[in-house]
Amino acid sequence: DYIRKLTHAKRFVAVIKANAYGHGSAQIVTAALRAGVDAFAVATLDEGIWLRQFGVTLPIMILGEVEPQNLNLAVQNQLIVPVVSLAWLQAAQANLSGTTPLLVAVAVDTGMTRIGIRHADELKAVVELIQTDQHFKLHSIGMHFATADMADNAYYEQQLQRWHALVDDLKLPDDAWLHLANSATSLWHAVPSTDAIRVGAGMYGFDASQGALPSRDLQPVLQLKANLVQVKQVEAGTSVSYGATYTTEQPAWIGTVPIGYGDGYLRKLQGGYGLLPDGRHVQIVGRIAMDQLMVALPESVPVGTTITLIGSVGNQHVTLEMLADQLETIPYEVATNLAARLPRYLID
Repeated sequence: DYIRKLTHAKRFVAVIKANAYGHGSAQIVTAALRAGVDAFAVATLDEGIWLRQFGVTLPIMILGEVEPQNLNLAVQNQLIVPVVSLAWLQAAQANLSGTTPLLVAVAVDTGMTRIGIRHADELKAVVELIQTDQHFKLHSIGMHFATADMADNAYYEQQLQRWHALVDDLKLPDDAWLHLANSATSLWHAVPSTDAIRVGAGMYGFDASQGALPSRDLQPVLQLKANLVQVKQVEAGTSVSYGATYTTEQPAWIGTVPIGYGDGYLRKLQGGYGLLPDGRHVQIVGRIAMDQLMVALPESVPVGTTITLIGSVGNQHVTLEMLADQLETIPYEVATNLAARLPRYLID
């Protein structure tokens, strides 16, 4: 709702690739449908097919290249696939069968240099071929900004100028969607088109700029919690976990949490902390194992006590940004590393 009001966008495309940025596709799709999104976007054909099998009937855009030999699956599932080059489109012609057209989105490369068409003559030929071949139906055309989350706008403006130079003179159907804005564009720029915005990070409450741009009213939607499975008192001089990298200096209470690097809570997070239900910090001691980690408790607490590893308790917080700083990476990577075996729950 916040991003819709900020952008006045007509269509909100919810990006749920990579298990909804690690948050859980089933849970996020359920919440997004309740919130009234207009379409979904995924990275791969498999993710799109999963959405259809989950019961989604809204438009589904695939953002990554789909191999031409698999396009009949896209047709069967009414998935919108990107046209990344004239050669790809010609290969698609040779692989499509049946009378139902393939829904396509023309990908324009204005400077992301990832996938898409860079040159005006190729772009014009692609659009003309789509509109003259009954195997295709042009659904949309879009691009991706590389630096919309940075304070320096120079490259952003170059990309926007490149877009206008490539697209403005094209003869496009009146019903074709224009989608240029990603989360960062939506949050910090006057969106170049209000027709459709593709929102991933912003929808999950990530600050894509990592503090480089003015803060926006985003609320993180993910919490990671686990209950203590064992609590024990140990004497001074007791080593904890693999490698004996941590040894108690005095008698201590040690709690075991059933989460480890196999769940995406990485070994380098040793030395960080979780939160008790009253907000007190409990340090992660010893090496994080594949399936378990240990915390130093202030006193004996009951087995089953909840430890918050990501989230807030009162005015105390453990954020994805904090973990990303410790891991020298970005919050997206921390979230998408959270393993599929972790159970996800929607909390209203």
